[in-house]
Amino acid sequence: MAEAIPFDLAKNVIEKLGSLGSMATEEIGAIWGVKDELKKLKETVSTIQAVLQDAEEKQEQERDGMKHQVRDWLMKLKDVAYDADDVCKNNFVNASNQKKYLLVLDDVWNEDEERWCNLKRLLMGGSKGSKVVITTRTKLVAKITSTLPPISLKGLSEDQSWSLLKQMAFETGQETIDPKLQAIGMDILEKCYGVPLAIKTIGRMLLFKETEEEWLYIKNKELTSVTQGVKNNDYEIPKSMLIQLWIAQGFIQPPNEKLQLEDVANEYCMDLLWRLVNLQTLKLSGCEKLKKLPRDIQKLVSLKHLEIDGCESLTHVPCGIVQLTSLQTLILSKCEKLKELPRDIQKLVSLKHLEIDYCESLTRMSCGLWQLTSLQTLKLFRCMQLKELPRDIKNLVALKHLEIDSWNSLTHMPYGIGQLNSLQMLPLFVVSKDLKASSSKYCGGLGELNKLNNLRGELCIKNLAWVIDATLEAKAANLKEKRHLRSLELRWDSEDNNDTYVFDDENLLEGLQPYHTLKKLKVEGYRDREITDEVSASTTFFPSLKSLTLHNCPNLKGWWRRDIVDVATTTSISSDQYQPHISLPSFPSLSNLDIRICNNLTCMPLFPFLEENLYLRNTSFKHLQETMVMTMNMSATSSLPSSSSSSPPLSKLKSLTLWGIQDVESLPEELLQNLASLEYLKIWLCPRLKSLPRLMQHLTSLKVLDIWNCKELDLLSEESDDGTQCVTTLQDLRISVDHLITLPKWIGNVTSLQSLYIYDCSNLHSLPEVIGKLTSLQSLQISNCPNLKSLPEGVGKLTSLQTLFIINCPHLKERCQEGIGEDWHKIAHIPDFHYID
Repeated sequence: MAEAIPFDLAKNVIEKLGSLGSMATEEIGAIWGVKDELKKLKETVSTIQAVLQDAEEKQEQERDGMKHQVRDWLMKLKDVAYDADDVCKNNFVNASNQKKYLLVLDDVWNEDEERWCNLKRLLMGGSKGSKVVITTRTKLVAKITSTLPPISLKGLSEDQSWSLLKQMAFETGQETIDPKLQAIGMDILEKCYGVPLAIKTIGRMLLFKETEEEWLYIKNKELTSVTQGVKNNDYEIPKSMLIQLWIAQGFIQPPNEKLQLEDVANEYCMDLLWRLVNLQTLKLSGCEKLKKLPRDIQKLVSLKHLEIDGCESLTHVPCGIVQLTSLQTLILSKCEKLKELPRDIQKLVSLKHLEIDYCESLTRMSCGLWQLTSLQTLKLFRCMQLKELPRDIKNLVALKHLEIDSWNSLTHMPYGIGQLNSLQMLPLFVVSKDLKASSSKYCGGLGELNKLNNLRGELCIKNLAWVIDATLEAKAANLKEKRHLRSLELRWDSEDNNDTYVFDDENLLEGLQPYHTLKKLKVEGYRDREITDEVSASTTFFPSLKSLTLHNCPNLKGWWRRDIVDVATTTSISSDQYQPHISLPSFPSLSNLDIRICNNLTCMPLFPFLEENLYLRNTSFKHLQETMVMTMNMSATSSLPSSSSSSPPLSKLKSLTLWGIQDVESLPEELLQNLASLEYLKIWLCPRLKSLPRLMQHLTSLKVLDIWNCKELDLLSEESDDGTQCVTTLQDLRISVDHLITLPKWIGNVTSLQSLYIYDCSNLHSLPEVIGKLTSLQSLQISNCPNLKSLPEGVGKLTSLQTLFIINCPHLKERCQEGIGEDWHKIAHIPDFHYID
């Protein structure tokens, strides 16, 4: 309709005047002396708009005859509206051509680039030397408006910060300030980072707070809601705290009674986030009810780091996220219901770091992932349902870190992964169990490792039981050239193999021999009888190896040439029967040795230099005896490195565990004498063990002794001659010997003991009175000792005892009843006493 033109035009003029007014109209009008004219113009056009709107309404109501009169009237006003529009466009231009100006726009938030371009055109006519100064708190405004590099203001100095805090926190005219309050105030200012807004906010909280306790409360509690993480002029406020503050101040009003205030406030928070288009880092943590991210996330165009943690209900990431072309880091953690990644993830052209962990419902990766040519790090931890990596992973040419763990369902490695020449981290390599799949173009074998010689850190190879051609594939893996590897784990995983393939584990393991600088080696599930090596018996094994683990190798008997194994297994362990010409290889640097479920293993390289831990479970005791005896023999003939002669074998060992050792009857006294550095000794389920000769005399550094279910062990016969020479370092003693009648008397000499745990001693009748000498004892627990009749009087002398637990000892239940039990006076001084059936 023609008559609508003047109305729309008038509306446009009003909007322009309003737009300019919000940014610069008043400033420019004052500078050029046209302030009154602009105000008058705006009022005139507003009147025209009101008249036009009224006329338009009347036009619809009046009869046809009047429509022509109104239409004529409106057309006459059309010229006036166009004139006003021209004035609006030209007024600033004409004025700016007359004078030099300095325009200051303070605290600007407008991020509409088009509006800034319009203002710029209006200001272009100023005389030479005209300047515009803009202050803003957003980097986007600075980026849009700046012709020069922006100046970023720093925080206030310490003196300036204290001056501002004093103004806000103390009454006007107050001259003396409590030094204690000033000290607390200075601590507070350290967390404000010189940000005036934070200092003012804290200062208002401190006003009228006069006591030291009130100031400390603000410092330790309230301060976190205002200044936590304030760095580089940014503010980090915990969302839960923000919601609580909003509700407390009455800012949150639910639209209906069914909604909780917290849910409404949470929606406000999310809406606020999507308005922060200048945001570079966003972390959503602990949003359990968040089921999906808003589509508006794509508006966060400056976002570089996005972390979503603990959003348990989140099922998918919106497609709009792929519009964040500046995004460099994406972390998805503990999103248990997340099933897939965005389909067009390849549009995240700047993405360098993608980390996904504890996303237990994620079954596959996005098809577009392989197109992320800038991706340097891909981490996949605890993704239980993930079965395969992207098939075209070879296209991730920049990938350096492919970090995956064994807590997933990966069935194979993708074909072509060996072409990632920049790859440095690959903790897991999975051999396919599917014979058909292993021969397909999508499945890679051990040969994929051939050229990945930049690998460093750790590498675990799973499912070696399914390797078909052991010699060929092991050689193709080329582990000897992986000079930067520090840890290697070889796992056969043969549980469901059922000997489908004729295994050749010996050649496979020999072919997978790593570079000699390896620090840590673990072999699990090896099925052959021997581990062979081409080195001679007099040389050292793995000169740099610090840690060795052998797990579940039930057939393994020895680790080197068959002739040495045969000789060693048929020779007596007694030192005087070893022949001088028999010498065994050794680990010169080994510090930690862990052997479990290797029942037939009787021969292996010597380990005299262990320092950290020796853990033997369900294996033979012979290799420990060999190390002790043969090392001493060989040191006399200089068969071992010269360093071995400087100290006895195992003299630096700190921890020893013997668990389920069937062939040990006694710990040799020469062994115990050498264990001068031992701090932890655990002996469990050694059914033939009978004695520990002078144990408490020789282990002079022992702190923890744990003995359980050694049926033939006689602790009462192990006392020293005079009963006084005893270890003075023992702090924790745990005893469970079924046939034990009472505790050995030497226990009274262990005055350093802090914790005593006696359990599963069905024949224990009494505790010795010497227990009262344990003046350092703090914790005593007696469990499942059904025949223990009473507590000794010595318990009453344990003045340091803080905790007493008695569990399932029926005779003691009545004797220890509070106030009336016969033994109550012995334990009444103990602060924490509990009886449990």
